[in-house]
Amino acid sequence: MNLSFNKNYLTILSFIILLFFGFIGYQSGIFSSPQNLEAFLKTAGIFAPIIFILIQIVQCVIPIIPGGVSCVIGVAFFGPLWGFVYNFIGISTGSIINFLLAKRYGKNIVLKLVSQNNYDKYISWIEKGKKFAYRFDLTCGTNNDSKDDIYDTNELLKFDGEAFNITQIDGKTYVTTNKSTNSFFSSTMKFKMLYAAKKDGSNWLSDEEMKSATEDDLIFFNTEEELKQQLGNDAICVGVLFESISGTASASSGYTLSIALEVTNNAELGKVYQFLSSSKLYKKDKKLDRTTQTKSNPNAVFPNADVKINQNYVKTAYDSKGNIVAGTHNGNYQYGQSLLIIGGNISVEHSVEDKTESGSEKVNYDIGRNENTVTFGIKP
Repeated sequence: MNLSFNKNYLTILSFIILLFFGFIGYQSGIFSSPQNLEAFLKTAGIFAPIIFILIQIVQCVIPIIPGGVSCVIGVAFFGPLWGFVYNFIGISTGSIINFLLAKRYGKNIVLKLVSQNNYDKYISWIEKGKKFAYRFDLTCGTNNDSKDDIYDTNELLKFDGEAFNITQIDGKTYVTTNKSTNSFFSSTMKFKMLYAAKKDGSNWLSDEEMKSATEDDLIFFNTEEELKQQLGNDAICVGVLFESISGTASASSGYTLSIALEVTNNAELGKVYQFLSSSKLYKKDKKLDRTTQTKSNPNAVFPNADVKINQNYVKTAYDSKGNIVAGTHNGNYQYGQSLLIIGGNISVEHSVEDKTESGSEKVNYDIGRNENTVTFGIKP
């Protein structure tokens, strides 16, 4: 416990010191131009390397100046060897601090630095072929009594099965953790994941159908292969169900569940896709027997859940300037998520259009005959 406290304290202290140095540098005009920064280093004498390293750390954490500019100044001022060394030390240290801040505070620290609208705007843009994690988390109330502890839960995560495929990130299909974005304490819950399909194996017909669908409207399998064996090779996975298999979640604790997805070629450019979730929570008196009470068992009978969560999410819409339309993405990430498909990777082919008398591609040009122009052809 003491070690964890010291690490957190050191991270916070380092961040405060960086803010202080960044503010002093900004006020003194050091960061207003590359010339001012170089002039300042010249007056620093033997302390110039230390100051430069601190500047690189600051600009990694708080991007006051473009990183590329400060890197060039380092090489120009200290020379190729020492410029590289000082750049490496500063940027590496700043990156470690960023990692520690992100690990400790997650996206909460980002939301302290940018508005919710900007965060939502940029976090939900993605290209075809890109992988991403669809994440869900749950936090128990801080005033919950022990009788409100959660002993079992079913978490249904729904997505468009044609636009997105389940894949792997860092060798993992899904990841679970025992803390959520807003929890103070860790739960002890462990989970397994099931693959969800509509009973006819088809994709969602509309956003409204996805929104209204419950666990009882779907069937579940232990693997995607099992899903296709039973429903046919064209059957589509339209979601996943995380079932708790052990542990509890008490007051101020929580958990996070995430599934690795990939954008397919079937995703429509310019379309916004929604991601919805619903929860069923069971307290001690209704603790499930997971040897039989699992959704992979079609004959399982479940008690009424003590708590049911199914938010009425309205997916994001954008105006002509790319701003989020008021009233959409209601409830922010607590209600649901949206993803705008903005395009795919683009490549071009180029060729020499000049030909010889025989019709082949021209390779040699005679400058003495004023052959000083090459005509290229470019096509996607």
